[in-house]
Amino acid sequence: MQSIALTVALVVAIGLVGSVILAFSSKALAVEEDERLDKIVDILPGLNCGSCGHPGCEGYAQAILEGAPCTDCVPGGSRVAGELAELMGVTVGGVKVRRAMVACNGAPDRIRGALIYDGPRSCRVFSTMSHVSRSCTYGCIGFGDCVEVCEFDAIRINENGVAVVNPLLCTGCGACAAVCPRHVISVHEKGASQVAAFVKCQNPNTGKRAKQACSNVCIGCGKCAKACPEGCIEVKDHYARIDTSKCSGCLVCVDQCPVGVIHPMPFCAEVE
Repeated sequence: MQSIALTVALVVAIGLVGSVILAFSSKALAVEEDERLDKIVDILPGLNCGSCGHPGCEGYAQAILEGAPCTDCVPGGSRVAGELAELMGVTVGGVKVRRAMVACNGAPDRIRGALIYDGPRSCRVFSTMSHVSRSCTYGCIGFGDCVEVCEFDAIRINENGVAVVNPLLCTGCGACAAVCPRHVISVHEKGASQVAAFVKCQNPNTGKRAKQACSNVCIGCGKCAKACPEGCIEVKDHYARIDTSKCSGCLVCVDQCPVGVIHPMPFCAEVE
C-alpha cells in the first residue's frame, strides 16, 4: 500500500514539475504576434485569390509586416493600398493594374463536325474526356468554368460560346486563368498605355490547317510585327504574341491584321 502511495506521489510530482517547465518554456519561447496582423487582414478583401503572390490574404498580411509593398492586392486597388499604407506608415507607390484576357476570337464554326460529347457542361471535365472533334482544340471550350469562379461577375459566355471579359469589372485576380484547362485566359499587367493590343488566338497550326478548325484564327502572316513601332510583337508557333506591358496603344497592328484577330484591350480605371 505504501509503495502505491509513493508511486502516485512520484507521478504527481513529475506532473507538477513538467507543468512548471512547460509554463516557463511557453513564456520564454513565445513569439509575439504583431497586433497589426489582424488589422491588415481586416483591410484586405478576403478573397484569398493569390494575385499578390502569397498564399491567401493572411499570407500577404504577414508579408506586409515583413516589408512587402502595400500595393500588391490587385482586387483591392488603390483604396486597400491606401489604407494599408496608412496603417503601416509608408507612402503608397503605383498600384498594379491587371486585366484578364481571353486568347480566343472563336467563330461559331469552330465547333463543327462529329463532336461527340454528352457529359457535364464543365470545361475541366470536357478537356479530360475522349471525344471525336474537328473543332479547334486550342480555343475556348465555352462551358463557363471561368464564369463560375469569378467573384466580380466580370466574365460572360457570348453568342459564339466564347468567354468575354468585361474590363470595367475585372480586377485581374487570376481566378479565371487558374481554372481554364486550355490556358486560354491569361492576366496582363498594365504598361504605360491605357489600352493595349491583344491577339485573340493561340492556335499553333499553320494557316490552312488552323482555318479548317476556325475561320477567326491568326494565320501568322507577320504583318502586325512588321508594322509595330515598338517592336513588341513576335510571331512564334504560327501565331502572333504581343507584350502588352510594352504596347504603346497605337493599335496600328489592329488595322494591319488581315483576319481581324487583334483587338484593343482597355485597362480601364480600377473598380473600387
